[in-house]
Amino acid sequence: TGLQWAWLEMSVAFIQPALIALSMAAVPFNLAWWGNTTLGCYVFHFYFKDQVGIWAWSLCDFVTWDPTGFLLFFLILGLCAIFTTILGPAGHYFLLTPALLHPRIVKAMAAMPKPAVDLGARPRSSPFAVVVASLRACIEIVAGGSKFGESSNRKKVVK
Repeated sequence: TGLQWAWLEMSVAFIQPALIALSMAAVPFNLAWWGNTTLGCYVFHFYFKDQVGIWAWSLCDFVTWDPTGFLLFFLILGLCAIFTTILGPAGHYFLLTPALLHPRIVKAMAAMPKPAVDLGARPRSSPFAVVVASLRACIEIVAGGSKFGESSNRKKVVK
């Protein structure tokens, strides 16, 4: 039925990732640079895979004189290392640019000095409220004889 080896297939599918995680935890080197670039590599390798395939084929033509094939193997590993070291971080930071720039923009805008008077600002109240306030000010001036800008409900100081 084809299921006689299912136990082995399932075991390998679970044991292999567990062993790679445990072995990478024991590596004494800081590999954070390459760990942080996996997003960029994963997303952008679809855009570069055809060009990188052509580069790999040209490498095959370049080292046809090597009968063992080890040189080609190491050249392709080097090509992968270059992709992961340079193009992966570029893609990673390109994808994260909005999230990285937003706090800096907010901080820069908060540090900018505020203008003393905003001459271009419009009143925030409705046009009806502006007309009513203007009429009240005119009535106060005419009825109370107060100067423009003074309110008639203020207590007048007598010397």
